[in-house]
Amino acid sequence: MSAVWTIRYATVAPGDPYHARLIDMPKHRVERHTHHDFVELMYVLEDGGVHVFDEQPERMVRDTLYLLHPGEAHSVHTDDELSYVNVAVPVATWGSLLDVSGMSGSVGGKVHVRVPGVAEAFTDLARSGERDPAGLDLLRFASVVLPLFAGHAATATLPGWLREACAGFDRERERWSEGVSLLLALAAVSHGHLDRSMRRFLGVTPSQWVERRRMRLARQLLVGTSDSISTVALRCGYGTVTYFSRRFAMVHGVPPRDYRDRSRKVGFPRSW
Repeated sequence: MSAVWTIRYATVAPGDPYHARLIDMPKHRVERHTHHDFVELMYVLEDGGVHVFDEQPERMVRDTLYLLHPGEAHSVHTDDELSYVNVAVPVATWGSLLDVSGMSGSVGGKVHVRVPGVAEAFTDLARSGERDPAGLDLLRFASVVLPLFAGHAATATLPGWLREACAGFDRERERWSEGVSLLLALAAVSHGHLDRSMRRFLGVTPSQWVERRRMRLARQLLVGTSDSISTVALRCGYGTVTYFSRRFAMVHGVPPRDYRDRSRKVGFPRSW
């Protein structure tokens, strides 16, 4: 397995609401990497190139949309022409968009789409990214792209047992300290079967799914309540405030207290 390097959003587009770039060139190569605090979307405009995810290479086909979360390593390379749009969105912003849309924080994976306006939405965002990126551009983009994942067959056909286990986990917040063990108990399947199923249908491992649920609740509590940081940590299922703060900072790029202060200064809605 090749080495992986980690990219932080601050090195990509410090201070911007998103980063978008049109890649249209021969002999393009992006070495194997993962993301520290942002999600990455890639929309293929023309066939060409190879995308390697989870050590599995595949040809990049026109109208394919990839969504990759922090911690998911991948690479892109081609000796021929390659045309795609690459978008990076801070994980906190992405989570807020999902929350407002009512979608799961686990949405992800690969979608093959032939929908009018999708390519235009991606290229428009790339053009807007060349000037001064604006949050309104991102909202317009999200209104076109998010429904693609909501209607994706992989999420629409989620097995009943897995759907019930995920819903049960959300209802049992007082037991979130049990983490994946709680999810396993609710699913009543082996760890291996749960892991394979969540990777297939949700694009994440059980531990990644659990942490994303915890982090989404943490964001809501930090902005929408006056609970102490230690209380937020406990309510989200973390045993110590130190570990919670470290994990939160790794995901969001700032400690919980800084996130709360910054969010309140810009007036985010309480549900974010």
